[in-house]
Amino acid sequence: MEKILMSGATGFIGSHLLKRLKQEGYEVFIVVRPTTDVCVVKETVPSQNIVVMEDREELYRKLKEIQPYIYIHLMGVFCTSHNSGNIMQMVDANIRDSILILDAVNEAGCKKVINTASYWQNRYNRDYAPINLYAATKQAFETLLAHYIENENMSVITLTIFDTYGAGDKRKKILNIVYQLKNGETLDLTNGEQKMYLCHIDDIVLGYLTALETIKVLEGGTTLKYALRDGGEPVALKKILMTAVRVWGKNVNLNFGAIERNKAEIEDPNGYGVVLPGWKAKVGLEDGLKQYDMEM
Repeated sequence: MEKILMSGATGFIGSHLLKRLKQEGYEVFIVVRPTTDVCVVKETVPSQNIVVMEDREELYRKLKEIQPYIYIHLMGVFCTSHNSGNIMQMVDANIRDSILILDAVNEAGCKKVINTASYWQNRYNRDYAPINLYAATKQAFETLLAHYIENENMSVITLTIFDTYGAGDKRKKILNIVYQLKNGETLDLTNGEQKMYLCHIDDIVLGYLTALETIKVLEGGTTLKYALRDGGEPVALKKILMTAVRVWGKNVNLNFGAIERNKAEIEDPNGYGVVLPGWKAKVGLEDGLKQYDMEM
């Protein structure tokens, strides 16, 4: 049984991927920070398979004992904008702790890594144009990865993630806000013209499984970067929300144009990145919305 190590397993994507990996027959271990609430995964991962980052030497020792075959990096702290209260949270999680785990993974002999990037690193569809400090910290980790690829013979596949949704999503996302509206309520919004690739969680999980099969045969010292997005054009937020209220049968007033747009947004990610070979988004928007349930 192949051993997979994951960080970020308690997040929206991570928790769904974790369940699927177990179904596929992998032995999964997760690494978490001391402040992480593991209740969301307690029924999926036995306590002996949870590595807590309380002590650096113990982290290295435990990972050498586990000897994972592949490491999936999903850890991250996201903030739309930074301030004196959250800047170190992002730096600690997205750079310091992330590189510490990576180094411990390398010392344990694991040379295959699936990394997760954000399209927020690519404003104007450029190779690197961070829209905020969060995006810059994600790019910083990618830069640090180069050392392990060049000098430690590590093979890496980086998956760029766009906007995601699906059952059990409790993040403060616009779809969740609309989903919780009661009939007759009004929600003030921007003009809704910003476009997005909205990808269902089932398709995202399938993307990671596809990347797993790819990295198994990837030569050491190789790095590839792919996008998990629909092959077509992105859809305007206004169209997505109007579709949602129709599918959900909500009688609400979406007041488009009532507030100004946030400058920390990518207006149109159309065509960014090479889509992961062997993967294709299958869940259409209406079908995905019909399955929507925040409580799952």
